[in-house]
Amino acid sequence: MRHLLLVLFLLVPFPSYAIDGFKPPAQLIAPLVDELLSDIKTLLLLDIPKERPVILLTTREQIVDAYCDKNKPCNVAADTDGDTGIIYLDAKMEFNNIYNVSILYHELVHFVQIKSKVFPDIRDCKQWARAEMHAYTAQSNWLSFHGAKGFRVPDLLKQCD
Repeated sequence: MRHLLLVLFLLVPFPSYAIDGFKPPAQLIAPLVDELLSDIKTLLLLDIPKERPVILLTTREQIVDAYCDKNKPCNVAADTDGDTGIIYLDAKMEFNNIYNVSILYHELVHFVQIKSKVFPDIRDCKQWARAEMHAYTAQSNWLSFHGAKGFRVPDLLKQCD
């Protein structure tokens, strides 16, 4: 009986993203992603690509290492790859408050920007700054739409001088 239980345990599907932290949790947040993409279409009047966003869970440390300048303090919970549109989320992020949901919304705005080529050369500092400010403005408007006030959009163009 003991061997049968072991075999059954090994055959039970175990979510692979829980093992290594890097697989898409699409089945967990797909309804939220659909709702946020619908909001992007409605609030920003942008066409949503037919392609579904790839969302990978990872550690905050790995996101910081990939995104942040090593010489400056930086606190990010998510990032979107400028070439592929893959969204990297802190695996510990919980979507039980509107501000965390707004972070995913911000990254989905980047996904739509990338797939729609709204800012075709984000390696250019000014286009990168405009893309970020566009996503921050969208995030601020989305938060306001849902009753949260006080989100400030940073002026990132100053960094490009």
